[in-house]
Amino acid sequence: MDQVEFVTSLSKMIRGTMDEMAEFCFSVYDMNRDGGLAREELHICYKGCFMPGFGIEPEDMDDAERDLVDIAMKKLDYDKDGVITLEDFKNAVRDDPLLVVACGECLPPTAAIERLLFLITEDHLTYTGPFLGNPPIISILTAIFCDSISPLI
Repeated sequence: MDQVEFVTSLSKMIRGTMDEMAEFCFSVYDMNRDGGLAREELHICYKGCFMPGFGIEPEDMDDAERDLVDIAMKKLDYDKDGVITLEDFKNAVRDDPLLVVACGECLPPTAAIERLLFLITEDHLTYTGPFLGNPPIISILTAIFCDSISPLI
């Protein structure tokens, strides 16, 4: 990933439309880059989601994971052809925006976004913490994300 890809991805994660966020999340989930999410990829996404002792016995972990994959396939496979394509994913997310992170959390939490935006907006100019001066990355991010300045890309 080069600097432009990094900043473009960051922009989509923070200020993107729902479709852009869905595209970003889908690209994270599509591990083999074949343009579709198969059951095997969903199993990888959900591996480790369950912990024994929280209502699930150790011997039931595989069944619980399989049930979760079945639910995800029903919700995300919009055209019911057995593979979740990007269009399937985007359509499902349009119907229920919470599904954007259905296969795992890949978007930053709101608090992290707020902290980053604090750093790259006018508020960072009055900050008196450990950052003295204006590091180059802050200037670049400010130019890209602030509404008052036109984007570089």
